[in-house]
Amino acid sequence: MANWKPTVGSRFRALIKGTAYGESVRFKDRWRAFAVWPPNVFALASILLEDSGGYRIAVSPHDGRTWPPDDPNGDWSDRVCAVAEAWRQSVGRGDVPPRVLELGARLAAKRNLPLKELTAPEHWDCCAAVLELLAIADEACIGVGIPSRNHSTQFPIRAEMRLGRYGTLARLSPNVVRVLPKLRTSQAGISVGSLSHHVTAQRSEVRPIWHLAEGLCDPRSMRVNLLVVPWPYVVEANAFREAPSRLRNMDPAKFGFFDFKPAEALNIKQLGNVIDEARRRCEVVDGVVLPEGAIEAHEIDAVQKCLEDRAVPMLVAGVRGDNANYAHLALFYEKKWRLSDQHKHHRWSLDGNQIRQYHLGSSLHPERRWWENIAVRQRELNFVTANGWLTTCHLICEDLARQEPVADLVRAVGPNLVIALLLDGPQLSGRWPARYASVLADDPGSSVLTVTSLGMSLRSWDAQHPRSRVVALWKDARRGLQEISLEREHQALLLTIAAHWTQEWTADGRSDNTSAAELVLSGVEQIAEPQAAVETAGSRSPTQAPAPRSAPPGHRSSRASRRRA
Repeated sequence: MANWKPTVGSRFRALIKGTAYGESVRFKDRWRAFAVWPPNVFALASILLEDSGGYRIAVSPHDGRTWPPDDPNGDWSDRVCAVAEAWRQSVGRGDVPPRVLELGARLAAKRNLPLKELTAPEHWDCCAAVLELLAIADEACIGVGIPSRNHSTQFPIRAEMRLGRYGTLARLSPNVVRVLPKLRTSQAGISVGSLSHHVTAQRSEVRPIWHLAEGLCDPRSMRVNLLVVPWPYVVEANAFREAPSRLRNMDPAKFGFFDFKPAEALNIKQLGNVIDEARRRCEVVDGVVLPEGAIEAHEIDAVQKCLEDRAVPMLVAGVRGDNANYAHLALFYEKKWRLSDQHKHHRWSLDGNQIRQYHLGSSLHPERRWWENIAVRQRELNFVTANGWLTTCHLICEDLARQEPVADLVRAVGPNLVIALLLDGPQLSGRWPARYASVLADDPGSSVLTVTSLGMSLRSWDAQHPRSRVVALWKDARRGLQEISLEREHQALLLTIAAHWTQEWTADGRSDNTSAAELVLSGVEQIAEPQAAVETAGSRSPTQAPAPRSAPPGHRSSRASRRRA
């Protein structure tokens, strides 16, 4: 076993182990059954290229070679697309295009080839076969997992059913590899992801959950309206409370655990009034976003009912609970709510500098490092595809800053919009959220929205940096960073996000025919609860709560980076 080396054949056998494809004795028979389903072939080709480094050959072929190859019968990309279309049409009949069988035969002939030798000049034919198989399988999966795209065959419909049930398009064990839809293709650098437009193969520990929410917003409008409610508007120091230690290996003199429990519950009546005012401005509100830890679990039903009564079909809300911190996703389509809870991947660690920055010394001693009192559970990531131009995912605070293990999955799928729910200070362009948002905006081109509560933003100040009301930050590749403040006497921000079609290219020269959508922030409205509604409710708006007595006036806060656990 010490001399065992992974080979082309061993990777194939590992993929089909435990499946019906492994029952045939001959490679040829196994390949024909395996290749009936294009995502299977994409998974194998992606793994071979990634594990061998063969993807780099697409942009740096051997001397005397070219990629794509010169094709005397016409354009190589056109031929790839023609084979892919024939493949899509043949899926229901159980046939496989001759070109796919021919390329599979090349792999069979090299099944004992060690992967590290796949890129050697003498094995060019095998490496070229893998590169072409990946391209054909990618084109065969065009539009799969993307609502509102016309499907002329049964293959995409069957694949999407599998995606919803198992979290993968491939007919392979998701414990080995997952094939997922892909929205953006990086236009910089070179990786295996540079070679596909439509699907990606992932072996991450993070379990993707894919929501095909067709009809969530109007695809013809090419824009989406999100209402950001930065609750709680006030956070007192005693919202951070010492919790019993759960780990015996931590010295209690140096480490501790804390819970986040703000005193005031979300005002559902006020939320409804704010949504009503936002709808008066723009007619349609497509979603409501609440920052990390904004509500408790028992408030979820009331919030969803408030949204349902006002025809708001999406909620992304930070929820706090006993030993839990998660993002609650609620999608209303086909006359019912679809719900999914995504737990935070990393605990927040408060050090002395942060305790002083947030003025929490009356609750937590600054000489100890305080860890968030939550369980670290199975890593999951929710993707929501609403139409042909909008796919979102959401992260919780630390998950944006701590890139492992979730960042590879986000970059591979390339959602148009990433929403980060934070329990953080002001969202200024010089602080840590802006840096990590810029990473995703650069590669793969996602637009990023970060949101914190007004209460946390106002708690972050010192003598040099007055308080700030910048509760959100937007970053896209086209217009850069935009700080978004909540003005006094207002309770929410209505963000209008517009889609612009853009053309992208794979490293082997295939165009996506301008099917990628880039999202930009096209409008920001300050939303205040109508005065008549305030008087009817008989309560003061939380935004009118007095500031801490020692806080200096002003509107900007510390640009110091928030150190993360």
